[in-house]
Amino acid sequence: FLSIIGGIAGAVIMNFFLPIIGVFFGLIIGSYLTVYFYEIKLGNTKKGAFKIANGVIIGYVVSKGIKTLTILAIGIYIIKSIS
Repeated sequence: FLSIIGGIAGAVIMNFFLPIIGVFFGLIIGSYLTVYFYEIKLGNTKKGAFKIANGVIIGYVVSKGIKTLTILAIGIYIIKSIS
């Protein structure tokens, strides 16, 4: 849950500096930092917090990739079916 809040906050803040691509980078950086510092606060080691935060980022990147490929595939299908 905290990764979502951190991602939204990061996206909003980075949007002011880099209007289009800043949202994506802000999402990743905000999520990473929020999860990392929360795990440190819970008493996890830095190495453990690093692994958990990396897992969150990998999950975000993979899910964005799957969404993008699905949208492209549906778009191509619709364009071919119209023609």
